[in-house]
Order: sequence, then C-alpha cells, then structure tokens
Amino acid sequence: MINLSQDQKQLQKLKMTYLMQRSLKILQMPNIDLCEYIENEILKNPLLEIIQGPQNNLILPQSECKTALHNVPYKISLQDHLIKQAKEIFRNFEDFLVAQQIIGNLDEFGYFDQNIDAIQKKTKSTEKKIEEILKKIKTFDPIGIAAKNLKERILLQIENKNSLEFKIFEKFFDEVHLKKFSYIAKKIKKPPALIKQTVENCLKRVKLNPTEKFSQNNVNVLTFDILIKYENNKWIIEINENIPSFTINQKYSKILKENSLTLFENANFSAKFLMKNILRRRKLLIDISKFLIKKNQNFFLNKNDLILISMKDLAKDLNVNISTISRAIKDKYIQCPNGTFLLKTFFSKKFENLPSIIKSLKNIIENENKEKPLNDLEICQKLKEKGFFIKRRTVAKYRKMLFIEPSYKRS
Repeated sequence: MINLSQDQKQLQKLKMTYLMQRSLKILQMPNIDLCEYIENEILKNPLLEIIQGPQNNLILPQSECKTALHNVPYKISLQDHLIKQAKEIFRNFEDFLVAQQIIGNLDEFGYFDQNIDAIQKKTKSTEKKIEEILKKIKTFDPIGIAAKNLKERILLQIENKNSLEFKIFEKFFDEVHLKKFSYIAKKIKKPPALIKQTVENCLKRVKLNPTEKFSQNNVNVLTFDILIKYENNKWIIEINENIPSFTINQKYSKILKENSLTLFENANFSAKFLMKNILRRRKLLIDISKFLIKKNQNFFLNKNDLILISMKDLAKDLNVNISTISRAIKDKYIQCPNGTFLLKTFFSKKFENLPSIIKSLKNIIENENKEKPLNDLEICQKLKEKGFFIKRRTVAKYRKMLFIEPSYKRS
C-alpha cells in the first residue's frame, strides 16, 4: 500500500533542498558570476525582462552607516535585447519557445547558420513554423541579425529591393568582394564609376557587425564587490553590482497565464525567488560591511593593524548560520580607503592561543636564509603576502615576544 502522505513529504523536502541550494548559490557568487547567472535566468524565464537605464537603488533602514548601490553601467547582451523583442512579438507561448531557441543558437556575430532540424526536435514545431519565426526575427533590431551569412545581412539592411545596390549585392556579391566593378558594370550595362560609388555608399550605411554595441561575454570585469568610503566624517558602504535591473513583464504574465497556468505559476515563483535572494545577498553584504567598519575602522583609515574577526561572532551578531557567512564572503573583494582585499582576509575561523600572525612570523624566520636574515620590513612584506596586514613596529613587537633577535644579530 502506497503512503501518499509520506511521498508528499519527501517531494516537499526535495523541493526545499533544491530551493536552499539555489539560494546559497546566489549568495556565494561574486559579482561577475552573479551577472552571468542572472542573465541566463532572464533568458530562461519568459516573464522576466531587463529594464533599460541606471540601476535602481535599494532602500534600507537608516543606520550608523550610509548605504548605497554602486551604479556600474550594465552593457546589455544581444540575447537579452532580442528576447525582450520576442516577448512583445510572439504572443503564442509555443512560438516564443521556438524564437528563444533560435536566438540562443546565434553565434557571437549574430549569424544563424544552424540546422533547423535541431530546433524542430527541441520544440516539436514544424519546419514551416520555424521558418516563419526566423523570418520575423530577421526584422528585429539590429537589422541584419539572424542572417545566415554576410550577403544576407547586407541585403536585409537594404530597404528598397528594386534598387541598384540591392541588385548588385544580390547578383554579384562575390564580384563586389573582389572589387570587379568593371565586370559588374558590363553585365548590368551601367558605368563602372556608378557601380563603385553605389557599393561604397551602401557599405558606409550598412552595419557589417550589428552586434558590436552589445556585451559579447555578458560580464564586465570588476575589481571589487564592496566599496567602503569615508567622506565628511561618515562611512559609506556601496555594493558594486554589474547586474541588469529586471522586472516581471505583466503583459506576458497575462498571456502565459491564459496559455498555461502551470507554466505561469512556475515561472512567476522562479522570478520572485530570484529577486528575493538577490536582495537578501545584497543586504547581507551590507550588514557584514557594517560589522567590519565597527571592528576595523582604524585599519581602514591606515591608523592601526588589522584585527581579525571571528565568523562565529559575526554570525551571532547578524543572527545567521556561520556557514552563511562563509558563503557570503567567498571569492569576494572589498575596496577600502587603504586598498583592495579579499573579504576573507578579515576573518579567522577561530582564535588559537598563539595568534596566526605570530605563527606565520615564526615560520618565516625559521625558514629564512641564515646567511642573509630578513629584517622587520621584509618580514612585514612576507606577512602581507600571506594576508596579514601589520606594520613594521608590530613585527618587532611580536618578534620580541618570541625572544627572536633582530636581523643583524641573527646573522
């Protein structure tokens, strides 16, 4: 006998585990990876669309730190641009899925040279329907997109199909490429100078690579994820995001809901889940930054040594799990008034009886060249390479604690 209640509980548990994994994945990603992840989610989810213009600021409660979003200009990808148009043009959901497949199979220069059979197998659509949808996509901005080759791209951009330039590029494309203007002139009984001038004028007007204004790799490399500044006696925290601003397309929500309630509910849940977790990630990074300022503001102002922070103490202060903190700081960089550091530089998982800095200092001295011992400044530099940012006089203090003589006495 099948226990339906038990099966439902197992399914619910699996769903919660999957959602937890997605949530943690978003939290853990540095900005570069997050941008690519969001773009892929927007492409997959028919309800999501990118909002053009500057990033929207996240409004948080007032606190001891002023918070803001760092407005990094986001360069939209070609696929984002085309998918947005597809959502407006293809009101039938099955047609949109075909369009999505075509757009997803464009190469880096915006050409579509794929076999239609492959699209047909994935979408279960007819060859005729796919051809119709492909023809519509070829009218999208930028004109010339989804062409199978350069010849078609140029012809798509010539509005007057009865013009001399259309005739030249349609019938004598190879000859144009080889600049055989006299040969073309003889064939269509026009002066060679006119042929040459017509070709040159056309090539000045058309875009041979209409994809160049779009992001090619979908990400812009950033040097840091969090920015901390000190201005007018106030600390300012900015989250340096390079992610697209996006929203739920209400028109397409209505269409999808009418076509398939199940698909709508799944897409709507996924969209809201993504938004919620981006805001959660953003707020957690700001809260972590506030804690860092509270503990290390003298270090940020270059007035004191770095004080290592326990992840356990931070987790307790923010009322979150220590594993959440570990994921939030992973592979992320913070820019402060005194430099750019890996976020994990500020954390120690636990404080031992002998501080990690002293352990490293002792190890460096034990392994130094005995014929040419390191002075305190050189030890300071080696500690910096290991992630310990302390001053020369602190090195001298710790060295004395270990009863280690200065370099001139160790030689």
